[in-house]
Amino acid sequence: MRKKQKSSNNLRFALYFILVILFFGGLSLAFKLGVVLRNSTFDGNHRYNLEFKEGKKASIVSFSPQTNTISIVNVKGEIGESVNKNLSIPIDAVVKKTSSIDSSNVFFRVFNLFPQTFTTDSKPTFIDVFRLMIFAKSVPEDSISEATIDTSSNDLLKQQILSPLVLDKSIVDEKKTIEIINSTEIPGLGARLAIILNNIGGNIILVVTSEKPQKESQIIYYNKDSYTVDRISSILGFRKFKKEGKAIADVIITIGEDQINTTRF
Repeated sequence: MRKKQKSSNNLRFALYFILVILFFGGLSLAFKLGVVLRNSTFDGNHRYNLEFKEGKKASIVSFSPQTNTISIVNVKGEIGESVNKNLSIPIDAVVKKTSSIDSSNVFFRVFNLFPQTFTTDSKPTFIDVFRLMIFAKSVPEDSISEATIDTSSNDLLKQQILSPLVLDKSIVDEKKTIEIINSTEIPGLGARLAIILNNIGGNIILVVTSEKPQKESQIIYYNKDSYTVDRISSILGFRKFKKEGKAIADVIITIGEDQINTTRF
């Protein structure tokens, strides 16, 4: 009788132990999935720019669900600090994979990213890659455009080539007016930011330099939040603040001294 009772207690203890392990394992998995969902940036509705980088070579693939198109930009020459800064294109994620991409292999290049995305800090996440695969498969090959750009080209030529390829229809449709204030002692920061926002469809109405330096960068928007504000905030990493009333522009971006060494623009 004692043997049976002892065996029963051991089985019960083993069952409890397994349930505890399963509980904490499930909790850990749920936490990791939550982190991945939070880090995912491609929503399947708005433009997404993915940089494929190999050494000093790079290609940018821009996915546009609203127009059901894909743009491929093959970069000739050295990128320098970042594509954002050199080409004035906002990059959502960078992957260190072969940069040999054309209209016939976009789906397979995206598919090949899967093995490197199963970590919580991966960018893009495996959810992003899955969504990009579905989208890439739905786009006909004649809706995929290709262009080559030389990093040594002047800014005007870069804009003429790149802007049609990375234009964000949602930003264009919202028609939010934007003012940029350079509150640093570094000349040209406001103009650099204006170019990158103009390339994606931003309606820049004013770029000024403040006489009084400001430490922290910020975005102020009036009345209602919008996709334009959210997109700019995600590109720049600036905090956003809501204000009531009216101003010269719907959105006011202040570049503070915390952005003196930025590679975002």
